[in-house]
Amino acid sequence: MGLMGSAVAFITGSAVDVFYRRRVLEAPAQAGRGVDDARVLLPATGPVLLVANHPNGLLDPMVVQNTVLQVARRRVRMLAKAPLFTMPGVSLFVKALDCLPVYRSKDGADTKQNADTFRAVENALVDGSCVLIFPEGISHDEPSVQPLKTGAARMALSAASKGADVVVVPVGLSYADKLRFRSTAAVEVGAPLRVAPFCASAGDGEEAERQAVKQLTEAIARALREVTVNLEAWEDLPLLDAVDAIWRQDDPERSRRLKNLAAGVALLRQHDPVLLEGMRSRLSEWLSRLGKLGLRPHDVADGTVQARRNPLKLLLFALRNAAAAAFALPVALFGAVFWVLPFEAVHLLFLIGKPGRDVGATVKVLAGMVFFPLWFVAVVAAVGLWVSPPSALLVALVAPGAGMTTRHFFRRRFFAAHQLVTFVQLGLRGRIIGDVIRERDAFCREFDAVAARVEQLEPASV
Repeated sequence: MGLMGSAVAFITGSAVDVFYRRRVLEAPAQAGRGVDDARVLLPATGPVLLVANHPNGLLDPMVVQNTVLQVARRRVRMLAKAPLFTMPGVSLFVKALDCLPVYRSKDGADTKQNADTFRAVENALVDGSCVLIFPEGISHDEPSVQPLKTGAARMALSAASKGADVVVVPVGLSYADKLRFRSTAAVEVGAPLRVAPFCASAGDGEEAERQAVKQLTEAIARALREVTVNLEAWEDLPLLDAVDAIWRQDDPERSRRLKNLAAGVALLRQHDPVLLEGMRSRLSEWLSRLGKLGLRPHDVADGTVQARRNPLKLLLFALRNAAAAAFALPVALFGAVFWVLPFEAVHLLFLIGKPGRDVGATVKVLAGMVFFPLWFVAVVAAVGLWVSPPSALLVALVAPGAGMTTRHFFRRRFFAAHQLVTFVQLGLRGRIIGDVIRERDAFCREFDAVAARVEQLEPASV
């Protein structure tokens, strides 16, 4: 990757890290050290084939690239579908980043051209590079990992047969709300999978080679499922969120808690679907009652309700938020006024384009990379010409931070308003809230019992 590619990688990577709060999760087998674990699992040298799920269009490779740069200090070569190389604007990015084209029949391309791409990946791995591929073959908005193509396994086996000690590293991507600015993008790196044993088992002949490809593809699929949240349907997510809010909080990472809950639901669906549907029905009714009270599961999480019914804590909470509002309001208002036009321009483009959820965030980030810098330069230049250069310098220094303050300020104030309403409701509806809390406690006891049963089930049977 040349100087141009490095600049593009920095700009796009920075834009993605502004849009999302990226978190690198520790590996399940080595929990407790966060990024350090990812650094252990992502080799800093040698041939690495990164395989990741693909729920979020062009932003997925940027999130993975930023993570690899953070924890392993190495560049990533990426594969991209061929139409991106001719798409206005986007083509500049994929070419500058030295991406390799993938030709798909669904795009009307001649898939025979992929032979050159396969050879390029093999050569890159033999040379000790780090290559990223999305083995599902599509960007999608499905609630689980989709069936994998065999290309990743074939590339890895071919490079290994040429003497490269290739390892396949699974990377799981989870987004709290991929269309929302400053939501969380969680990255979980799984244990490396050495390719050599699969290559050795290939033996001679086409049938042996096909079996090796099949076995490695299945191993990659299992590894990917271990680092991703896999739901049967998106309708399961609100219920899992509710369970996550009121039940065990022994793991600080929400995406991994949801992943474990989803795995438990899959086991329960197979072994006792009647019990699962009964719990689902009763939990839905409880959530409905909470909604009628103006509450959410987090509002009745363990230990919070009693504190919120304390008048002194209510007063301190109100005073603290009033002081924060008075201090930050001028900066937040300046940020809102300064950035409202480019923000609305991005929103309007999104509404006009009506992109799918798997590429919606891509549209927002790419549009923001155009509108926000142009607006910033135009306003600073106008202030410099019509007011004074020192004023332009002050605006240039204050505006970026003010924009981030605006978002944080209003989000926190809306949250505080909700909390104050909850305080009042808990005080006025004490008996009803008491019933809700007792139901919450009963659910938690039931979840404990079901969890103990699920732990005895055999995961391999799923």
